[in-house]
Amino acid sequence: MEPTWDKSMKKKQKRSRFPVRLRCSVKNYDWGIVYHNSKVDRLFALNSESDIDPGKPYAKFWIGTHESGSSYADSGSEPLSLKAWISQDPSVLRDKVIEKWGVNLPFLFKVFSVRGRSGEKQSWFFLFAGFS
Repeated sequence: MEPTWDKSMKKKQKRSRFPVRLRCSVKNYDWGIVYHNSKVDRLFALNSESDIDPGKPYAKFWIGTHESGSSYADSGSEPLSLKAWISQDPSVLRDKVIEKWGVNLPFLFKVFSVRGRSGEKQSWFFLFAGFS
């Protein structure tokens, strides 16, 4: 059950408005690009501060609230999924977003790195909103 929103919550919970770092997800599929030849592996390495597995194809970099690859808010304590972090203080979404989507923000931004038929590298960027 989603938490209910009421404008008085802004006064109850005053969270710092400084940017919060998101730790994002990566998807490895056979059609991805292997090692440091793709934007996805470089984005993931920079974002996660971890090493890239040279044998894995990196296909998708996900930023958002989708359960299959949620981002995590790195706000100093235990990392929380972006969805859980938003539900702790829905006012971070601002009134117009809450009026349209509620506190369950359906947001997913994807970066794709794809091997083309002839082996060339390709990258695409997509934004999905309103998934269920």
